[in-house]
Amino acid sequence: MSGQQINFDKSSLQFGHKVDAAVRTEVQETLGMVKLGGMGSYLGLPESLGGAKTQVFSFVRDRLNTHINGWSAKLLSKGGKEVMIKSVASALPTYVMSCFRLPKSITSKLTSAVAKFWWSSNGYSGGMHWRAWDKLCSSKCSGGLGFRDVNDFYTALLAKQLWRLIDYPNSLFAKVFKGSYYRNATPMEQVKSYSPSYGWRSMVSARSLVMKGLIKRVGTEDSISVWTDPWIPAQLPRPAKSCISVLANLSQRGINCDTRCGRCGDPMETVNHVIFDCPPARQTWALANVPVGPIGFPTASVFANMDYILRILVKEEYRFCPWILWYIWKSRNDMVFDNLDKNPSDVVRLATDEARTWYDAQLDDSNTTREGPVGDNVMPGLPSSIPSRFSGYRCFIDGSWKATDMYAGLGWFCQHAHNSSTTMGASNLRRSLSPLHSEVEALVWAMRCMIGHDFREVAFLTDCSDLVKMVSSPHEWPAFSVYLEDIKNDREEFSSFSLSFIPRNLNVKADYLARKARSSPHLIKFVNNCPSSWLI
Repeated sequence: MSGQQINFDKSSLQFGHKVDAAVRTEVQETLGMVKLGGMGSYLGLPESLGGAKTQVFSFVRDRLNTHINGWSAKLLSKGGKEVMIKSVASALPTYVMSCFRLPKSITSKLTSAVAKFWWSSNGYSGGMHWRAWDKLCSSKCSGGLGFRDVNDFYTALLAKQLWRLIDYPNSLFAKVFKGSYYRNATPMEQVKSYSPSYGWRSMVSARSLVMKGLIKRVGTEDSISVWTDPWIPAQLPRPAKSCISVLANLSQRGINCDTRCGRCGDPMETVNHVIFDCPPARQTWALANVPVGPIGFPTASVFANMDYILRILVKEEYRFCPWILWYIWKSRNDMVFDNLDKNPSDVVRLATDEARTWYDAQLDDSNTTREGPVGDNVMPGLPSSIPSRFSGYRCFIDGSWKATDMYAGLGWFCQHAHNSSTTMGASNLRRSLSPLHSEVEALVWAMRCMIGHDFREVAFLTDCSDLVKMVSSPHEWPAFSVYLEDIKNDREEFSSFSLSFIPRNLNVKADYLARKARSSPHLIKFVNNCPSSWLI
């Protein structure tokens, strides 16, 4: 025991407006506390948040104005003002904003006061505002000054509190909120509660921000729903059902239409019926020599049928099945929109021809003989500044990211230290949260490609200094813990592993591959068979 005791003279009680006077008196006498609270403040925050929030939080605006008015705008240069704004003005309301969402009228006045101080030349007038404040809040590399946007800043602080509830569910902080607002759910689920506190309403208002960067790592699969969980960051759930415009789905979405199949007259045209169960579709699968019958395939479940197709794809004679799926769907559309009834044998022939053409193109690309350095005009050869005593492989990696593009690009170029044999890869994936994410993803993919090629002595080279710092000090980058755990596990497969920084002009091959992959209009992945137009 610490020996500390409650000071009853400094303690106070606060009652709700529905508590009877007799009950209040009884509680006061039992606890020995006479003083009533609610009108003062504790740790700089008001004890009571009842009434208009603009009036409750007006002290934040007044406190900031007091500090700013005490600074002499005449004696401070722009650099001095920048330091004062970033170190003092932006830090003043931090504690309040980490607990409660401030009204927009308060945040706009805070922004106005700081902007007036920045543009004022004499300390009295507001001065000429030559640039919008939201532009100045952009990063310096984007043409701004890096000032904090008040709304974004306090949303981030509240999101941090919400993340604490998720990351530390056994803390007292989390247990109190769980018992009050989400007993049988998670903080991210929208659960209706009776008269929630303003603190809880403030935290849950940041759910959308947390969801943008929330990634679930697959573990025991106890809490994962394959069809409804968001698998792509910052995207809404994309279930694998009801996303094809067959008549049954159109009817479910409120479109008044005849749900009968236009090819066979079945009363309900579903995805499974069109692709697998319709007589022309059954005949197409049979002519393609895919075993069909009353037992096994096709079934009444589209998921079971797709699982069957995916399992037989590993066999050479069934590699054309994806093209069969596509051309069955196209033949259905030809019937619906153009009244053209295609013969199933023509569908099979067209699908197999397209499949054969595609596989031949892959074979041609992979067997093309290239002499001398590949792509000397665009991608110069290996730099002479890399030490030559290393006897393994040098793998140059890069990620390409652009905010306006749908995909991020990954590229790597690998060459043995003592011969001219080269391997390379280019791929793209859904655009991640930042350029640094794409750099990490490029490293993870390159490491796994090296493992697949059985290259165990590899020196990885990157033009991203933050990636080198991240791998060397993973505990300082908690936001990338999932990727860093993968890198740690994959490193154990190498007998010799290193990651070094090189200037960008020495990494043009990987950079070029990554940029070409990023600009592709669809998902791609090339390993040792990059299009020849990318290499000239």
